[in-house]
Amino acid sequence: MVEFSVEVDFTFIEQILGYLETPTENTISKIINHEAATGIHSHASRFRNTDKNLRDFWEDKLNRESDKGDRHIELILRCMEYIKSNAADFR
Repeated sequence: MVEFSVEVDFTFIEQILGYLETPTENTISKIINHEAATGIHSHASRFRNTDKNLRDFWEDKLNRESDKGDRHIELILRCMEYIKSNAADFR
């Protein structure tokens, strides 16, 4: 029997939350160098959901997220905490 295991990695979300808290050139650079960022951009480009380059794509996305306010960030943090607290259910 083949076993299937999933590891949830929050580094990308944590980088985004860090950027929303303190938007700097360093934090945007870390985000766009993350494997998830390049994969999401590649998918969006492939399906013609964007014609922007990687940096412009993420700057636009992050600016829209920052407009959603503290309540939105709190919900993200609560979801992350739920997943961490129930990690066995996600494996």
